[in-house]
Amino acid sequence: MLHKRAVFLDRDGTILVPPAEYICKAEQVVFYPGTAESLSLLKGKGFRRIVATNQAAVGRGVISELNLLPVHNHMKRLLADHDADVDAVFYSSHFAAAGHPEHRRRAHLRKPDIGMFEQAARRFHISLKDSFVIGDSIEDMQAARNIGARGILVRTGKGAGTERSLGGMVPDLIANDIPSASVWICRQVCDTPLKGKSVLFVLAGRNFQEREYLVPRLALEAWGADISVAGPGRDECVGAQGLRVAPDATHRESDASAFDAVVFVGGEGARALACCKVCQGTARKTYETKKVLAAICVA
Repeated sequence: MLHKRAVFLDRDGTILVPPAEYICKAEQVVFYPGTAESLSLLKGKGFRRIVATNQAAVGRGVISELNLLPVHNHMKRLLADHDADVDAVFYSSHFAAAGHPEHRRRAHLRKPDIGMFEQAARRFHISLKDSFVIGDSIEDMQAARNIGARGILVRTGKGAGTERSLGGMVPDLIANDIPSASVWICRQVCDTPLKGKSVLFVLAGRNFQEREYLVPRLALEAWGADISVAGPGRDECVGAQGLRVAPDATHRESDASAFDAVVFVGGEGARALACCKVCQGTARKTYETKKVLAAICVA
């Protein structure tokens, strides 16, 4: 039997923005920027994508298992709409002081214990030691160690606080967010034919199309390319849905000859690039030096 690699993902604080308390309703499902694009990348590379989440709110009686199901179904539908579906969602409802005895008996499922991971391994024929765990808590990193997988701590959710209190629990990687974690995973086990190549992404200051930026960027990074971003100024570029990207340089500071490829990202804001003589010069220089020149949709 073929044993596949998997990426196990924590839920709240890793792929979902946690509210003040618990996520109890489908309308509270909000993804961190780049989550869908990251999961789509991992899917394309052949990884199983498994959500493994502690949900003590069930044991506490804050939300019932019956009401947790539509939350997860909504989350899965939203991801599937972007070709970023997850294979399964496993959760632990264990809470030591739970009123229902069933929730007190599930301690072996709660991270950092390995019950959920063993269930996933049996169901999907996963090799745990060849897998990865992404999360924002010390329990996630301990779980990764317990199953022999590589652990990646993300600084989203409570991850920044976890980083300060790791002690001797050293993750294999500390990443800013799930996109950077996913790129690192791909680079560990997949071919990187673009290693040593550099690509410049040219963004408009406002209303660039976020998927047209994230999807090619993550794909190129996963293949080993180094990415730089140019914006009209030093201020963050803001996408149509609110994604904020800090440019590495301004349009004027970016020298097209220093890159192997230049990509102009689309979206309604990209119309402003047509009026930018500096951007026109970058495109012309890229073409004349026989480098790769790409433009997406409106751009």
